[in-house]
Amino acid sequence: MKHRDEPPVRPPAPATHSVGVPRPLIDGVEKVSGRARYTADLPAFTAAGVLVARIGRSPVAHGVIRAIDTRAALALPGVRAVITGEDFAAPYGVIPIAQNEWPLARGRVRYRGEPLFAVAADDEQSADAALAAVRVQIDALPAVFDAAARARPTPCNCTTTSRATSSAASSRTSAMSMPVSRPPTWCSNAASTAPRSRTARSS
Repeated sequence: MKHRDEPPVRPPAPATHSVGVPRPLIDGVEKVSGRARYTADLPAFTAAGVLVARIGRSPVAHGVIRAIDTRAALALPGVRAVITGEDFAAPYGVIPIAQNEWPLARGRVRYRGEPLFAVAADDEQSADAALAAVRVQIDALPAVFDAAARARPTPCNCTTTSRATSSAASSRTSAMSMPVSRPPTWCSNAASTAPRSRTARSS
């Protein structure tokens, strides 16, 4: 009986190698003390040509987007652009095999706080005014807020409709609708196509 070869014993990495050697976090003190400055901490007016952006988010957990009217926002002074999901030509994805995400909602919202539109303006006041000027029409749909309650089966009466056809040798085939009642069945709400509800932070 042959034994599997043992893996070769490798010598330890030299002291100058970075793998396995602890390195100090050079910006750790600034971060834990609150002194570190990020892009969001920098005032917009310190750089010429920098615009201020705001994102408009869905106020409902589930619904169909009927209209997003951006005309009033675009007419405001200092507003440079207002975009919606319809302005994007193709989806994107974090990994190449899943290119199915949109930066802004298209056609339907699936959670409260989902991004609907974005505005860009010369300053914060103009951006906030544009955000408030956009008119959004959403038809709310049922949403799930209790996973345990949604998973419990509920009784429902299912009725299907079949078509019975009759034909004669000298006439064309004609069809008529015949409702067929079936005994009550148990329908699991968990199998519903209604999307889950989740909360996202608003800008």
